[in-house]
Amino acid sequence: IEGDTLVSTQHYEKSLKCYLSALEEISTNHQCVQPVITSDVCLAYIYGRIGNAYAKLEQYSIAAMYHHRQYAVALEADNSRCQIISCLSLGCDYQGELDYVSANEWFDEALYKSISARDEVLQTVSHRALQLICEKLNFSDASLKHSEAIQSIVSKRKQHIDGVVNSAIQLQTRLMNGNAKEVVVIQLEQTTNFHLTLKKKRSMLQSSITKALNDKSHIAIEIQRIEDSLEKVYAEIKECCAKNPQKVSSRCMHGLMQVIDSNVLQEILKVDAKKLNDGLENLIKKSKQKDADILNLHYDLEGINKDISVEEGPLITKVMKPSEACRCMQFNYKNTSLNDINCSHTNESIPFLVVSKGSSIYVNHLRTGELQAIFSGDEYHTLHAGEPLGHRTIVTCLFFRDKRVFSGSMDQSIMCWDIETEKRVFVAKGHEGTVTCLWVDHEKMISGSADSFIIIWDKDTGAVFRRVSGHMRGILSLECGLTWCVSGGSDGVICVWQCLSRFDDPDYHEFTCKTTLRFGDACKITALSCGALQVVSGNNLGKVVLWWLKTEEIIQSCDAHKGSVTSLQFDATRIVSSGTDGNVCVIDIFTGYRLATIRSEQNTDVRVESIAFDSEGISGAYTDGSIRHFQWVSSSWNTQATSKVDSLNGIKDATFLHTGMRILVRKKETEEDGELKQEQQTNVSKEQEKLHNQQHAGGLSTRLFSKWQNLLESRALQNA
Repeated sequence: IEGDTLVSTQHYEKSLKCYLSALEEISTNHQCVQPVITSDVCLAYIYGRIGNAYAKLEQYSIAAMYHHRQYAVALEADNSRCQIISCLSLGCDYQGELDYVSANEWFDEALYKSISARDEVLQTVSHRALQLICEKLNFSDASLKHSEAIQSIVSKRKQHIDGVVNSAIQLQTRLMNGNAKEVVVIQLEQTTNFHLTLKKKRSMLQSSITKALNDKSHIAIEIQRIEDSLEKVYAEIKECCAKNPQKVSSRCMHGLMQVIDSNVLQEILKVDAKKLNDGLENLIKKSKQKDADILNLHYDLEGINKDISVEEGPLITKVMKPSEACRCMQFNYKNTSLNDINCSHTNESIPFLVVSKGSSIYVNHLRTGELQAIFSGDEYHTLHAGEPLGHRTIVTCLFFRDKRVFSGSMDQSIMCWDIETEKRVFVAKGHEGTVTCLWVDHEKMISGSADSFIIIWDKDTGAVFRRVSGHMRGILSLECGLTWCVSGGSDGVICVWQCLSRFDDPDYHEFTCKTTLRFGDACKITALSCGALQVVSGNNLGKVVLWWLKTEEIIQSCDAHKGSVTSLQFDATRIVSSGTDGNVCVIDIFTGYRLATIRSEQNTDVRVESIAFDSEGISGAYTDGSIRHFQWVSSSWNTQATSKVDSLNGIKDATFLHTGMRILVRKKETEEDGELKQEQQTNVSKEQEKLHNQQHAGGLSTRLFSKWQNLLESRALQNA
């Protein structure tokens, strides 16, 4: 190794001394036997190295002598590769001495042996050497043949390598996407605030037109009813005139059949006819007014459709092409707690997702991607008499709970927005650095900042309750409950805080750090998720770590991502994480091994900003403005099954399997096995019945009965 290093640095004389020293050692000590390479092969390679060193010093005759020795030892050791290398070296030696005929013979011998050994690399080297010799000897036809042979071998090897690479890529894609066959991709709508306003106006106009048409149809029905009633009244008046002055029977009085004088009945009917005519005239006026309203609404709708067609035209579409990736994306926390991420089971779920781009916040429908609202940011240099209308710099964090969106920004402020009224609720100020993370529960809002402070706020008004410190550097991640909080910082520290409820401690004076977990100064805690007894953290190195709170120790650690971990969620059996590498990883919480890695596309610029999962599948929010829903379709994700296999065989991963290994498997039950099992169960049942009869007859004591009962149960278990 030392000699080879010296050759690579062109110190040939020093390397020659190393090789000669090794030759002397191996010649005097034949016990130098390696596990794989025998002493003869070692001797042959040392002779070759010495010859190469002399060739570099242009002492070709001495080099040929050592290469002849290498060839002789290789023949004795029956090592074909060493023989081919020595033949090539001898050819080069004679070529250096300008003896092209001898060089041609040795290169021919190398080619013959490399073809016999099926070594395409050495075949190519031999063909190239022969091509150069043939050119020196002016054998143009032979040189052309060797050139064609080289091209054939190179082309064949290139096809083979390309095939292997394609197979590897396909295998990688199949492994990464094998559990994502049921993926549903929803692209989030991107548009201008003006376009969104126009679409809302169009929707309102369409609703107004539909309501007006329904009202008109009701008026038409009422007009028809009055006309029918008038027709009956006029028919009855005509009948009364014909029977004047006789008495007639009619239902016009109280709706009951009565005998009335025809003159009196005529007067009553004329009054009814006048009322009906007045009502008919009013309805006809309303119908005409409705026609005018519908016509005006159609005119307004036509104008709005023209404006929308301009907004959806090629010019605006080209301008609105996504030039900026989504920075923050958040699912609604309520959906996770209801185990209904996609809002398909309960009416209480919130079917929206919030996204930030620059200083603006967008609310999109979770199942359709349709844009619902835009909370526009303010331009930095815009002057206002009062508070800014929105964030003046980039939004750096979001939290979405119930019908409210909470946003933090580089402008050191926090804003709360109502998605129903589409208005801002409050602005909270108190940090002296960029607001990097937010969490909101039923009682409070907690924020972390680059200024290394945590502030507890009133979630309804934005008033400050308390300002606490515990990190040496900026805070990057938070998660809270009513009586606890965990925070992770760029100092590699996780602080576990304890507190009382707001009812017991209104100003949160008891908000104190209970435990500190330290992973290392070289990493930053970028994601956190907390349970009753454990904390799961993700850092900028791509590691997902499971901590046990009682002992403050790491239980499991997994190299899940090639970039920072952006989001985490876990349950009793698995951890799901997302990262800047665009992957979603499913990790067995018991073993720490990755059960699946999901990647929907090969675009490395797209990262997964947020993930959430329920009993049906995983939903991921991607920075290219899309949502992807994956179903739990692979049985390999069942961590209970994995744990059982591990406990039986000690197999934690496929790499633990090897040829000849004994593993426990479940035997397939045949019909004979089923009959035998049924017969054994019948025998045990008969013995148990007999035992009970003897006890009732007084033949067995309670202790003896219990002993026999345990024996029968153990026998039944053994049969099973």
